[in-house]
This record gives sequence, C-alpha cells and structure tokens, in this order.
Amino acid sequence: MIKNKYAKVIENESTVEVYVPYDKDFLEKIKNIKDKKWNSEKKHWTFKKDDEIIHLIFYLLKNLKYEIKFIKSSNNSLNELNAQLLSRNFSEKTIKEYLYYNKDFLQFIKKEPCNINSQDIYNYLAYLVNTLKKSSSTINVAYSALKFYYKNVINFSFFDIIKRPKKTKKLPETLSQSEVKKIIDITKNLKHKAILTLAYSSGLRVSEVVKLKFTDLDFEKSTVFIRNSKGKKDRITIFSKKAQTVISEYIKEYRPTYWLFEGWSSSRHLSIRSAQKIFEKAKFMASINKDVSIHCLRHSFATHLLENGVDIKYIQELLGHSSVKTTEIYTHVAKNHLEKIISPLDID
Repeated sequence: MIKNKYAKVIENESTVEVYVPYDKDFLEKIKNIKDKKWNSEKKHWTFKKDDEIIHLIFYLLKNLKYEIKFIKSSNNSLNELNAQLLSRNFSEKTIKEYLYYNKDFLQFIKKEPCNINSQDIYNYLAYLVNTLKKSSSTINVAYSALKFYYKNVINFSFFDIIKRPKKTKKLPETLSQSEVKKIIDITKNLKHKAILTLAYSSGLRVSEVVKLKFTDLDFEKSTVFIRNSKGKKDRITIFSKKAQTVISEYIKEYRPTYWLFEGWSSSRHLSIRSAQKIFEKAKFMASINKDVSIHCLRHSFATHLLENGVDIKYIQELLGHSSVKTTEIYTHVAKNHLEKIISPLDID
C-alpha cells in the first residue's frame, strides 16, 4: 500500500514557506535555487517570493507525488483585498472598514482565509450581535466586508447561502429648532459656531463639513457645493442668509486659504473627531441631555424642512439621497404631520 505524501506551501508577503518531510529527491531538486533558508526550529524551507520559484516548487512537489496544501497568509490576502477595493474606487472610509472587519474576523476565528466556512461567518456575526452588542448598521457593514472578500478575492461560493442580517428600523434622533438655536447661540468660538451653523443650515454630514473648501461656497447664488460625498457623488445644497453672516465673520477673522475649516496645519482640514467634540461640548453647555451626535443636525435639518412644508423630493436632493425611500424616514419624525391629522371622532 502506497502511503500518501503531504506538503504545505504558505505564501507570505515577501517569502514562501514549504513544509515537506525529509526527502532526498526534493533536496536534490532545490539545491540550485538561490535565496533559500532552512528553519530548523519550525522545520520548513523559506524561499524568496517569486512567481517562477513558486511554479517550480509546485512542479517539483507534484512530480514527487505530494498532495499539496496551499495557503495564503492572512496579511498577504488582506493586501489583495486592499488592492481590489482600490481598483474599484471604493471610498477611503469603506476600505478602512472592510479591512478592519476582515482582520478582526480572522483574529476571532483563528483560521487561515482558505479554511473558512459558512458556520465561521455565522459565529462571527453572532459574536458581534450578542457579545459586543453592535448595532444593526455595524453588523451590515461587517457582513458586506466579509462577503466582498470571500466572493471577490477568495472566490468562495458559500456566501450565496448566507442571508444578510435584517436591519432594524430605527427612527433618526432629532433636536427641536429651539434646541438647535440654543446649541449654536451658546457657542462663542467663532470657528466652532460656523461649523455647527453650516452643518445644520445646509444639512451636511460631518465628513462633508470638515472637507469643505473655501471655493465651495457661493454667496451670490446662496449655495454650497459638496464634492465627492457618499456614493462618490457631488451635489449642491442651500446656503442660508444667517449662515452666510456667520461664515463671513469667520472668514474675515480666520482667513482660510484652501480648506474652509483648517486643522492643526493650513494644509490639512479639520478632523471629523474635532468637529464631533465641538458639538459634544456645545450640547453639554446648552444642557441638552439627548443621546445625539453632530449627525443629528443633518437629521434635524431634514425634519424641520418637512415640518415647514418643503416637498420631500427637494429634501432628497438637498441631502443627496439616491432614493426617496431613504428620505421618507423623516416623515415619521416630523411632528406637524401628526398634529394636523384630525381623528374621525373630532370631525363634526
């Protein structure tokens, strides 16, 4: 009975490791390969990573009747993921999230990517939900990250049977108009006031506010130009007269040259975290105890427009939503719609 012979080949970022039992024939075949090294502690050969060397090693092992287990190290595979995401023009934020969740998954499951199965995916998602208590939107990002990697890089088909976790429908948290006014009025630092005023009055995401350029503001047309926002789209939104007054005072005092809101250096824009902290401080100073972030200014902008009778299609355009269904969630928050509805019992 012929006993099967096994070899393991691991491709790293710059080297190839070959685990093979002592074999005179194999040693004879590789003696002329340069840049090789024997690791006596881990019992494997290390070769410089090169396509020709990899092909030669596979050719030799197959000729010597070895069954080969080929593994790409997680770091090397994640480099491939990064390359795929960049080539498809994914946003910087998405790339960062996809790399993070794939790395976190491999650390959790303690397996190489080529050995992953559908149960491993379910176990990780369950861990995010039950142990870490992550939100449904976070779970969906993690799911999308894993699906992209294992379908597009590893080419596994099992993801077709894994259902996307259902997203819970959570209404956006908003502030009343008086609460927004209180937050802006209590902010005395002119730069901070300008950031909060613009975020609310134009319905901007925090990432959009901090990345505004001086030239994106059109005082004559009362518009703000948003570049390369979510979904790689540009859009134009409104620039209120009151906001123009605050921004004009800010520009006169701070004299920005390129970025409207400069960071620690004039060559860098303000960080998202800095803008978030500005809102957190203003909310505290205004004694508002709602558990909301700076993003609620955008939610409040949409809700208040709706309450004031602005057509939802216009609001969709101002917010940059690709579907009106996304915007329609604000109809559940706008209180005036409920206040104007009369119960049949009250109709004479």
